[in-house]
Amino acid sequence: MRLRWQLVVCLSLLLAFDPVLPGQQEVSPRPYVLHAYVNLVQVPTLALTSDFTTLPEMVRTQFSLSLDGGPAFHPTRMHVEGDEPISLAILLDASGDQDRILHVLPQALASLARTSLNSRDHVSIYAMDCHLIRTGLNLPADPAVLQSAVERGLKEPTLHGTKTHGACGRSLTTWDAVARVTQLLGDESGRRALLLVSTGHDHKSRNTPATVLHLAVDKSVSIFAIRDLLRFRGDFGLNRFPASTRPIYLALADSSEDQFTELCESTGGLIITLDSDYLRQGLEQFIALLRNRYILEFPRPNTHVGGEHRIDVSIPSRNTFIVTTGVSVPLPDAALESDPNTIPSSPSPAILGNRKVLPHTP
Repeated sequence: MRLRWQLVVCLSLLLAFDPVLPGQQEVSPRPYVLHAYVNLVQVPTLALTSDFTTLPEMVRTQFSLSLDGGPAFHPTRMHVEGDEPISLAILLDASGDQDRILHVLPQALASLARTSLNSRDHVSIYAMDCHLIRTGLNLPADPAVLQSAVERGLKEPTLHGTKTHGACGRSLTTWDAVARVTQLLGDESGRRALLLVSTGHDHKSRNTPATVLHLAVDKSVSIFAIRDLLRFRGDFGLNRFPASTRPIYLALADSSEDQFTELCESTGGLIITLDSDYLRQGLEQFIALLRNRYILEFPRPNTHVGGEHRIDVSIPSRNTFIVTTGVSVPLPDAALESDPNTIPSSPSPAILGNRKVLPHTP
């Protein structure tokens, strides 16, 4: 599986001051000296069983990583994402294709704010049909605020051009909208995720799934999707579903939708197909997937090679489904690394192999 790696900036904060002894005049503390260096690699990793259920609690040494086909190694540290802040963008296909879901989304999102989001999470709301509009930017996870933002977005006069309902389904440029929202989301802090309410239909976008993938990797954005099970059945046929009455599916893919599936999975996300009556549970499951991701950490390889790299993450002792989120890797600043005040990095167990990442196709 083609996966990517992400670098985060570690900050070293040094505070020097002189103690004040009795009888001495108080002196002001010397200024903070702040040195930043790109050193620690963090890999947000979604790891599930082969049938997409949650794995039992894992330990660091159960994960095996390899960079560009190099020798396998274990992460030096690991933690569960938990309640780390989430920057979530929700992009709604309002062309009529997902109307059953959109009808219940305002109330379901309000419920999600009460049950699964916290005060450090922020949500942006977008909708697309004849135009792409935004009705909420970095909104707090407040039930009334989020419900109102979705309702306003779906009633926005410019959304459908001159119509009052979905009008541009046959000319919908989904990938252009996803690219734009991903670009904006990439400027936000926290763990970034885009939730696309759509079946992934597109009509002649300037961007392709490959260029959107490259952008999402660069911006460290995980792309998930939710789509209406009933609509999906109509598009692809009842025989594509196993004999089951489950209302929520985490994996339904074939060659007819490989690009959509690859886009989500290659950015560390996946597609959730559900009955609209179970949207609330589906949204809660989506946030639970984010909260239960493992953040695998290791020092940057001692041999610095800038650009995009391939990382393979596996759990050799288990049959698992694993996807990761990542970004392109900049070369370190030579002057900063040679500065005597910069804390030296620890030796890294990661060794780059010779396998090159294939360039994306625009």
